[in-house]
Amino acid sequence: ANDNDQPGPSGVGKSSVDSPGLVLADMLEVQLRTSRDSSSSSPEWKPKLRERKFACTICGESFNHLKLLIDHANDVHDGEYRHKCEECRTAFSSKRTLRAHRKEVHPAGPYKCAECEKVFQIESVFKKHQETHLISPEDLTCHRCDRRYASLTLLKSHERKVHRRNYYTCDTCGKQIADLQNFQNHLRVHMGEKPFECSYCEKRFTNGNLLRIHERVHNGEKPYACDLCDKRFTQRSSLTVHLRRHAGEKPYVCPVCEKSFASKSNLNAHVKTHK
Repeated sequence: ANDNDQPGPSGVGKSSVDSPGLVLADMLEVQLRTSRDSSSSSPEWKPKLRERKFACTICGESFNHLKLLIDHANDVHDGEYRHKCEECRTAFSSKRTLRAHRKEVHPAGPYKCAECEKVFQIESVFKKHQETHLISPEDLTCHRCDRRYASLTLLKSHERKVHRRNYYTCDTCGKQIADLQNFQNHLRVHMGEKPFECSYCEKRFTNGNLLRIHERVHNGEKPYACDLCDKRFTQRSSLTVHLRRHAGEKPYVCPVCEKSFASKSNLNAHVKTHK
């Protein structure tokens, strides 16, 4: 795997040596289902959630609190985790990862939908799913951004989280950003302002997170380790791509020939061969 792979709209969650072929979505999956796990007395996740800083697997932005990461993911990257499990509401970046999750976590149950043949273990979830077949696609579409959802519950959640917040609007490009710090970082890109200077080579950056990632090139720090092969990386996004390769997940598909790739950078390089 290449340590220079850029983050894409997916990450990888907890991997197990006992099941290296399974990707349980991504770090965001683990973090988004915290509300479900918080009532559990299982000690497996709670210590880890307290100890780690929470980093977005898409853009690398890090947060001190889980809630800030979840808000960031919903505000900035909403829609990139569009494949949601109807059983547990976990979000995935690809249908392939969702199918693997369902097979591992929600094996076939007694309730089968006559319309689409999906099988459910829980009757209430099954009945809610059946309602989706009675709703027109127009009723499941957000009229503010045209995103379409699988159920009214997901649509209402999207509207509540995304369109009822106060946004900072960039006068230069019109982009709307919910978090003030992210908005300030965005403005620096337009102004060419780079206040964060590398202590090794004097290269400058628009935000502190990019500086920290860059300085790891100089100091050799590789804080992200693969549990399957012990290879280490300077960026979480590079570990994300590496774990996809262990699992055989290739979520980036060429629109010309439909060949798939584990990273967006590899897809972009491939697409150029068609020109």
